[in-house]
Amino acid sequence: MLDPKCKICRRAGVKLFLKGNRCLSDKCAIEQRNFPPGKKASGYRSRKPSNYAQQLSEKQKVKFGYGLNEAQMINVYKKALSSREATGQKIMKLLESRIDNILYRIGVFDSRFSARQYMTHRGVKVNQKNVKSPSYLIKPGDVINIPDETSVKKLAKASWYQVKDKQISVVRIPIKEEIGSAINEQLIVEYYSR
Repeated sequence: MLDPKCKICRRAGVKLFLKGNRCLSDKCAIEQRNFPPGKKASGYRSRKPSNYAQQLSEKQKVKFGYGLNEAQMINVYKKALSSREATGQKIMKLLESRIDNILYRIGVFDSRFSARQYMTHRGVKVNQKNVKSPSYLIKPGDVINIPDETSVKKLAKASWYQVKDKQISVVRIPIKEEIGSAINEQLIVEYYSR
């Protein structure tokens, strides 16, 4: 039986990596059934979606991928709107600077969901203060203590952070090119500015 998270990926049509390592294996639902749930593989014909459908789909992709509810997405949009930066770029910067996302990108956890779950139950030290909120925004220069169970050897290497003695120093927030994101943030801005 497929997990509901796998159905979310199938509905979006792309891997959202909601199941961590399973999404990298042959058991991934996108690999096995690359068509929306509720449709038959043989009789499925895609038709061109309307502008609204494209905007909604892109917003849902981001919402489910980052594990946010609708109220949180609206708050992110409002923060980005009040910024001097381009709204779409600021939305992505705010989402990427969430601590649950940072821990996932670095490789401490294999999914954002497991990072959120760990944070709410145990918390992580940021600048020597215990943080239990997965929506905590990391700023350049912050130092995150890696949980004891994590092996420093398995962490991914990137230029936007440094690992030293079970501590992660965030040099800067990763940019879109570094994370390989296929998100069209302009469609999200258009969706909320209707």
